[in-house]
Amino acid sequence: NKERLLLPIDFPESVAVSIDSSENIDVLKQNLKSFFESAQEEKDFLSIPIGVTPSGEEVRFSLGEYSDAYHAFIVGATRSGKTTLINNILFEIARKYSADEIRLILMDYKSGIEFNIFKYHPNVEELCLSSDLNLSLEILDRLVDEMDKRASLFKEAKVTKINEYNKQNPDKKIPYKILIVDEAQKLFQFEYSSEFSDRLEQIARLGGAFGIHFILISQTFREVRIKDTIKAQARLRIAFRLGSIQDAMEIFEIGNKSPLYLERYQCIYNNGFGVTDANILVYTRPPMFSKAKEAEEFLENLKETLRKQGRKVIDPMVYEDKKPQQKQLDNNGNLPPEGMNNDLLLNTIPINLDALKEAVEYENKKRLQEEEEKS
Repeated sequence: NKERLLLPIDFPESVAVSIDSSENIDVLKQNLKSFFESAQEEKDFLSIPIGVTPSGEEVRFSLGEYSDAYHAFIVGATRSGKTTLINNILFEIARKYSADEIRLILMDYKSGIEFNIFKYHPNVEELCLSSDLNLSLEILDRLVDEMDKRASLFKEAKVTKINEYNKQNPDKKIPYKILIVDEAQKLFQFEYSSEFSDRLEQIARLGGAFGIHFILISQTFREVRIKDTIKAQARLRIAFRLGSIQDAMEIFEIGNKSPLYLERYQCIYNNGFGVTDANILVYTRPPMFSKAKEAEEFLENLKETLRKQGRKVIDPMVYEDKKPQQKQLDNNGNLPPEGMNNDLLLNTIPINLDALKEAVEYENKKRLQEEEEKS
């Protein structure tokens, strides 16, 4: 007798099911049921729809145990669509996940112009818009310290992974944290490159278990040296249009040229360390907002709504470069003397210089008269 089994649409292609003629169909059903229950327990902590394949199948940006991806690289030439992708992911995180579930640490090395709109994001814990690499190193140090703290918690709870800890402590869950760095190649180009590499290597090797993850974004990683030990822990690689095979080879295997032939808003989603057989062509979603002002208003309104609902939101620590202070003119339209504090000029009561001159002359005359009388 033959019996038809209806499998879920997300049944992994990597799972092969063979039915022996002597195998009881009820045993097979039970095995499949156990498989999907187990998969559900180990579901990805982050899963965001980002587009569709040419055949119309939905593709999700996923991190977690089910996809076996914990860190990611995203590359693409200017105006290829990578900024739209990461922005859409960040907006969806705001809508779908609370700050109790996912926290974000954003670092923007494009003069702060890309991530500036996320000052009002309810999940953003730290927002670095500064080019000061000392600040960036301090942020990475805090993430490494956070891993150490969580390691102590897990040891005490006798667990090895964050999902095990949260399952054991439903009232004291700890959030996943994702470090997202735009123009990430700059971390590896300056005097602190070895320090950055060491911190990222620690996060790459151990972060998956402790709920600390990274997404590195760049136009190209060709001119920098990223440790193979970091790449080996980031199986998820996404490439938009690239200009040369050398750019592709930094995150894809030799011979994987697919990113060279993409149109705008097309990407290769590869959850297999860049091997060609793992390529998935994706038509990514268009921008959710056409103007930065619309995005800011959306995040502000969402944050206020979440607060009214009593849900967890956070106000981020924001680090920005100090802008050169424009010198203020004095009351006569002149620049202040070098070294004078402009704030003092701004707080000065307007002075009538003619009246001041008359007062000084009067005081001088009075002083001379007093001296003559004494003599």
